Amino acid sequence: MSTIEFFPSKSYSIRRYTLTRGGAEIGQIDCGGVRGTAAIVLAGATYTPVIDSVVRGKFHLEANGTRVAGAQSAGFWFRYFNVQAGTRSYTLTMASWFGRRFALMENGTELGRIGVTNAFSGRCKAELPDDLPLEVQAFLIWLVISTWRRAAAATVVAGTAAGG
Repeated sequence: MSTIEFFPSKSYSIRRYTLTRGGAEIGQIDCGGVRGTAAIVLAGATYTPVIDSVVRGKFHLEANGTRVAGAQSAGFWFRYFNVQAGTRSYTLTMASWFGRRFALMENGTELGRIGVTNAFSGRCKAELPDDLPLEVQAFLIWLVISTWRRAAAATVVAGTAAGG
């Protein structure tokens, strides 16, 4: 089992995240902004998470124009994703009601988890199988972060619409 800790690169930012393993930085995730392209940088290689369809919840990860992995949301409010990486298929599903913890499943067996470890500092942890390539692990982390960002944006919109 491989453990990756991730956290906002700056205390006020939810756009850029630093990935560490054993206290050493192994990469960065830039979630992109308005019209900005997301990027995952690992050992000098850049991978691009692509949103194929926001409405249908289709995403994929590419490197130099080659598709590395894909994901399709299958649950209401992005409660879970069907993920294809190479010849293997996984399900990334919310493991907690508030969506702060996700479980990686294969054929009904839990293989790993991604979730918040400290809500105040924004520190999070991903425990994923060693045989899952690092770029796919980072893509799963990006999917989780993107889900959290969408939920936060929806909360703001709902509060504004309610007159808050």
